[in-house]
Amino acid sequence: LPACPTGVFHNCFRTLTFADGSKYVGGWKDSKKHGQGTDTFSSGIKYVGEFKDDKNHGQGTLTWPSGLKYIGEFKNNKSNGQGTFTFLDGSNYIGEFKNNKWHGVGTFTRFDGRKYVGEYKDGEKHGQGALTFSDRHKYVGEFKDGDIHGQGTFTYVDGKKYVGEWKDGKRHGEGILATTDGKEIMGDWKFDKPWNAVYFDGGEFGFSYKNGVPQKS
Repeated sequence: LPACPTGVFHNCFRTLTFADGSKYVGGWKDSKKHGQGTDTFSSGIKYVGEFKDDKNHGQGTLTWPSGLKYIGEFKNNKSNGQGTFTFLDGSNYIGEFKNNKWHGVGTFTRFDGRKYVGEYKDGEKHGQGALTFSDRHKYVGEFKDGDIHGQGTFTYVDGKKYVGEWKDGKRHGEGILATTDGKEIMGDWKFDKPWNAVYFDGGEFGFSYKNGVPQKS
């Protein structure tokens, strides 16, 4: 783009420094930031990328003085579409955004190895997903408002596996817990423990649970 003539900001390139020390370097159209440009704010926040009608719009990179960084799509000054958000500790989210929130399908990898791959809604895990913990436990199933909630399978490091219903991050409802040596607890779960259920050992009846209490003879 050619340099903007004095007082004219249309289909041209110019550097403009504002009273608070913020600075914009880039393209203009109809006296608005438009096209490729760089916005550097007095707070230290910096945006490099595409503009439309004075707003971050298109592909861009937004960095904070603390080191936080977002690279991806923008619409009307907000993260919208595909992008990557990187935290100071190296954790990152790669996936879909809507109005500055994780929304859609994405992958969050935490610095300690914990990883979630699945659906998000308004910044929370919500829908179908797979969560691998840093200690290598793994859950595959439904989430709601950030918690394990609904139908799912939890596989423990020692090989135990629970298949069934969950509520607010705890085993709740119908489910089966099976061990690698043939033991099973089958029935209704509540407060993360067998509530009204039956214990089998190698297919043979062992004892039952009533209201969370083992009924052993």
